Amino acid sequence: MTQNSNHSNQNPHSTNSTTSLGIDMGTSGIRACIVDSNQQVLFETEAPLPLSAVSGQDSIQTPFDWQQAMDKIMGSIPRELLHSIEHIIGCATSSTVYLANSAGKVLTHALMYDDTSSEQAAKLIEQAFQQSQPKQGSQAKQHFSGALGASSTLAKVCQLHSLLTTEVGSGAEDELVICHQIDWLTYYMTGQQNITDENNALKLGYDSVNQQWPNWVQAICPVALPKVVKPGSVIPRAALPCFLSRLSDSVQYHAGTTDSIAAFLSTGAHKAGDAMTSLGSSMAIKMIAEQPIFDAKKGIYSHYLQGKWLIGGASNAGGLALLKHFSLEDIKALSQLPALKESTQTHFIPLVKTGERFPQYNPNLQPFYEPWSDDSQVNFSRILAALVRTEIECYQELTKQSKTKLTQVFTTGGGLKNLAWQQLRAEVLPLHRHKKTAPNTINATGAAFGVLNLI
Repeated sequence: MTQNSNHSNQNPHSTNSTTSLGIDMGTSGIRACIVDSNQQVLFETEAPLPLSAVSGQDSIQTPFDWQQAMDKIMGSIPRELLHSIEHIIGCATSSTVYLANSAGKVLTHALMYDDTSSEQAAKLIEQAFQQSQPKQGSQAKQHFSGALGASSTLAKVCQLHSLLTTEVGSGAEDELVICHQIDWLTYYMTGQQNITDENNALKLGYDSVNQQWPNWVQAICPVALPKVVKPGSVIPRAALPCFLSRLSDSVQYHAGTTDSIAAFLSTGAHKAGDAMTSLGSSMAIKMIAEQPIFDAKKGIYSHYLQGKWLIGGASNAGGLALLKHFSLEDIKALSQLPALKESTQTHFIPLVKTGERFPQYNPNLQPFYEPWSDDSQVNFSRILAALVRTEIECYQELTKQSKTKLTQVFTTGGGLKNLAWQQLRAEVLPLHRHKKTAPNTINATGAAFGVLNLI
């Protein structure tokens, strides 16, 4: 567990400053930071999570591991600082979901954002969606739902419900509750269930344009759909034991968002054409546009946030492609060496398992790493080049469909530390030049910090 504190020489009660806690629930760990009203970071910490159990198209975690990590996070905050917190908000991976009962008991494992095992459910959802659409020819093509595809939250909910009812029998539907990863955090903090934010609700089928659950989604979902609120909305604590019950009654917990949107908020991007690439285990891309874009075949969807449309998607390509072939120590060493440009013409497909989401939705796309060299630096450069090519194709599709010129690309995520990767990106993308941050900071430009902008 890593932490950093700038709090030792400060008294949070010495001024009228508001103290807020931001939490980022990721795939490999949970990160948190506490800031004052001037956005000065007072304390940061992180706790690792066990790697997702990946087998074929399955990718799962257990909420019990989340609780252990979250307990470590909250337990590491100095007591005086903990009791000075006035606002709490979080973000989490989109489309990570499990089922619980009305008492909050976890009934299933969590299917992670990159789990694509719900293919049969996805086919039924696709049929229901198509049947719900108008028959005016090309007009129907303009309709889209974030619930499409085997990695959607709705497909996972249908599959989890089917598995659960097979195991324990039918008749329990009325007691089941859909829990996104962010909803788990809401329950942990407030004891509230069956409420989520509209950004996380998108892949469950929520209509972000008309701000409602479509009739066809209500008809096909086997579990009651949650109440949807805007990110940043205050969620009151329930009359149940929860973490907030240990703190002052004045502490407010706010509805959060997805981790990629929180990362976007950390960058300072604010106008049409501003974009962000989050280089982590996978690669999330967002760009501000004037109008929403929805394209199921390309994996493009749109979030509405603070009066702006964020268009984009998430590729399964990312840092895991490097971890598939290199140790963490080798990655750190090779990242500091210049990328070999003569090695970048090979067209690897930098996936770790079958299936891609963006810039094309193709659940059958296979990883491809041929030809494989005896030289580690050559192979490393080839993977990086493939990741950059994927990123370029994503932005080409976004600018083409939105008719918005790409002005600058902000970068977040662990990939920023990979100098070879950044070298290749800088040659082909209008990268925003980041100010250097102190070497001991963990989250000062990350999602845990960015999500605080919603308060």
